[in-house]
Amino acid sequence: MIAPKVAVKNRGGRPSVTIKPEQVHQLRILGISWRRTAKALGIGTATAMRLLKSIDGSCEHYLRALLQASGIVRNRNLFCGGRVRLIFMPARFEKVYRMLEAKGPGRAKSHRGTEYKIKAVNGNIVALPRSGRVTIHRDCWLQPQTCQGTRAGGIYNGPYSILDWYADMKK
Repeated sequence: MIAPKVAVKNRGGRPSVTIKPEQVHQLRILGISWRRTAKALGIGTATAMRLLKSIDGSCEHYLRALLQASGIVRNRNLFCGGRVRLIFMPARFEKVYRMLEAKGPGRAKSHRGTEYKIKAVNGNIVALPRSGRVTIHRDCWLQPQTCQGTRAGGIYNGPYSILDWYADMKK
């Protein structure tokens, strides 16, 4: 019986990933977002997450290293193997509101590029994009949608969120 010829050069499928999990780990410890980490390495976001998870099957070591090494107090949801882990205590509505009153208007930028001017007005936090208005009450703080049904997720988790502004003003 003759063995079938196997195509070595053209095996098909997606190209294999040449990035090492440690490269992803190093960028994430620096506080770089999943999206920016993936873009810097030339891979997809899900691939970056999968590579980091492949080190020991979980992201616990990564979370510990991030907490110990960075010293950055940022409110971020870290996606790890399809699960969301909130690793820092988020800033309370009252503290952000008081900081907006004391230090003037804040700013935020969503992942879609929308820039917001953020003010403290009559017990609410008001985010003003180029057109429209997003009013955030105490009871809808950190929710992706406000009480009125307006999308507000980008204000909290964009490249420069209201929480990043708060952390900068707190320094």
